[in-house]
Amino acid sequence: MAVLNWVLAGVGMGFLVSWLIGGEFPGGVIGAVVAGAAGALIGGGLYKLLTDQGGAGFEGGETLLALVGAGVLLTVMRLAGSRSTETG
Repeated sequence: MAVLNWVLAGVGMGFLVSWLIGGEFPGGVIGAVVAGAAGALIGGGLYKLLTDQGGAGFEGGETLLALVGAGVLLTVMRLAGSRSTETG
């Protein structure tokens, strides 16, 4: 159930980032949502590994780290996409 929370948090983050920066994100809305979900899985998984907690429903710490992971991955992808359009 926790993984579903992470994915939903990441999808929400993807939509939020897509809405805030518009069409400038590589892959548009779909790319932002997929990257958000992937980042959330990475962040939530790191929380699980580092704390040996989670996995039983909604926990604030793991969901927060999932959101942070989604935000970091979305930011990295956004920067990488803007650099590739500037140079090429």
